Amino acid sequence: MNHYSLVHFRRYLTGLPLFFLVTGMTGCYLPLCAEYLVWAVELVKVEKPSLAEERYGALRHMGSGQFEDGLVKIDGDANDPMQAFFVLTNKTQYDLKIDWRKAKFVDIYGRTRPVEVTQLRQPRLENLTEGHTRDDGTFTEIKHAQSSRIRATPAGRPQIRSVCPWEEMRGRTVKVLLPLEAEGRSYEYVFTYQITRFGSRI
Repeated sequence: MNHYSLVHFRRYLTGLPLFFLVTGMTGCYLPLCAEYLVWAVELVKVEKPSLAEERYGALRHMGSGQFEDGLVKIDGDANDPMQAFFVLTNKTQYDLKIDWRKAKFVDIYGRTRPVEVTQLRQPRLENLTEGHTRDDGTFTEIKHAQSSRIRATPAGRPQIRSVCPWEEMRGRTVKVLLPLEAEGRSYEYVFTYQITRFGSRI
């Protein structure tokens, strides 16, 4: 092997990611880099209390990850089971408020944690203005005809413990318990996300 080939071969070796880690005696392997994990996580269900249904009607499933009633339009998605994305659009004439200190995140292991929230810029607002989330992430206000795109994660950003055996990951759920306040009343909406596909890529 000449010098040119040897140099490029070394670069190739050093550029290869360390892909698998043996996890003890289980015989399973866990990819070290999250970028190699491929998740399909979908918002499959939204539940709300009967009082909210009496006031704002039943929730309608409008399509993949989309739900709507007289209070709010919801468009949810995720690409990681430790976070949830959703766009909330206020359909009422009143302010829609969320106190994130009362929200909860139930992860794929059934652990309930407080929620950390980040407001994200939206690629298209469809002529809607954006709601406002405080810099400390404790409160969101969405006025009439406003929309807000939110990323919710469990406090502390816990890591996924293991993906072995892989087939057990499919079907697991994540829930976000979201208190939506309108007209002086708070209604707890429960967003359920489900892992529909899981795998890895190089």
